[in-house]
Amino acid sequence: MTQPPPEHPPPPAQHADKVSCPHCGSTETHWLPDQQLMRCDLCRSTFAVNVPAAPATLVNDDVAGLHGLEVSQGAGAEVLPEAEDAVHTFRCPACGADLVVSAGTNEATIRCHWCRNRITTADRIANGASPDGIIPFSLSREQALAIMEKFLSKRRTFASRRFLAEFTPQGIQPVYFPYFIVDVNARAHHAGQAGHLIRRWTEGSGKDSTTYYDWDAYAFERQFNLYINDLLIENNLAFANTDRRVNTHNIINSMAPWNTHAMVPYSPLYLQAEYRAEPRTGNIPDVRPRVMIEATDISRRQSNTTMTGYNHGIRYEIDELSVQGERWVSALCPVWLSSYLEVKGNRHLLHYIAVNGSTGEVMGSVPTSRTRMLVVAGIAEVIGVIGAIAFLIFG
Repeated sequence: MTQPPPEHPPPPAQHADKVSCPHCGSTETHWLPDQQLMRCDLCRSTFAVNVPAAPATLVNDDVAGLHGLEVSQGAGAEVLPEAEDAVHTFRCPACGADLVVSAGTNEATIRCHWCRNRITTADRIANGASPDGIIPFSLSREQALAIMEKFLSKRRTFASRRFLAEFTPQGIQPVYFPYFIVDVNARAHHAGQAGHLIRRWTEGSGKDSTTYYDWDAYAFERQFNLYINDLLIENNLAFANTDRRVNTHNIINSMAPWNTHAMVPYSPLYLQAEYRAEPRTGNIPDVRPRVMIEATDISRRQSNTTMTGYNHGIRYEIDELSVQGERWVSALCPVWLSSYLEVKGNRHLLHYIAVNGSTGEVMGSVPTSRTRMLVVAGIAEVIGVIGAIAFLIFG
């Protein structure tokens, strides 16, 4: 039986105090991904982020020795109203997106990284719980732009000319997305039937032909230890919904995995200047069913690696996971994001191109030009007809 999350989670994590430049005292700083340092916008000096040493729960890869339920302070904290000295969340009045910024920011307005609308302090809403760690950006804006341009070059033929003309580096925003990082130690039990094909033959011909199969069915059973390390689960519930019928931002879920070994303890300093974060809106009970579904899927794939002797289908009838231990940590993961609003009559569709700020993985959607698609399709059809005629004439 799986173990339920704790009924009384630990108190919410405390945010670090607002950090200033150690050389001049200014709080106007920003992150340098290529140097992994902060830069002061006033005196132009660079300095390291002074955060406490990472606790063992952030970097522990010992899944086999995991027993019971371990929930970090940030992961166990319920989504609560924000603290005044922490971070603030704002809701964009244009597209409804939630944005998280450092409470120490002095900006009068903030640009939404989804629709590029300007947001004022009147759009502030209640905030999510603080994360345990953060994976800082390791790719610079220039590197992300180069990756996006390479992605677009493969889709330029059918891409909207207006979109290509308006795509600029200024439209790329660095955004952190909230995730739970989960470790699972479980005992897996699978059982069912598998088939082994002996021979196949066909009787008759044409439409009257019938194919017959001679195969043996075997009952199988598999039991093994399952160790899952650093399973990433989105804990902003809006992005956790992967149903294409009701949202268009599923590309964010394709950004995983991130380099979790690069994670450091969270500090609001990483949200200074242009860096933003999506708020956490889910708690452990909200996403734990998804963890068990994904763990079962991983377990099945592991079981399939032992089914080399069967070649005529596998049917699982029993899927059981006896969880021996779980570890939950919350983190912010980096994404370079570019958005474009496509307007066709009364239809409005937001397109996104996203680059994993840690690994460089890229995914996105590009608005297409229907005219160019029809022209290319017409040319291809004409070439096909000419080829067919030439074949008939010259054999």
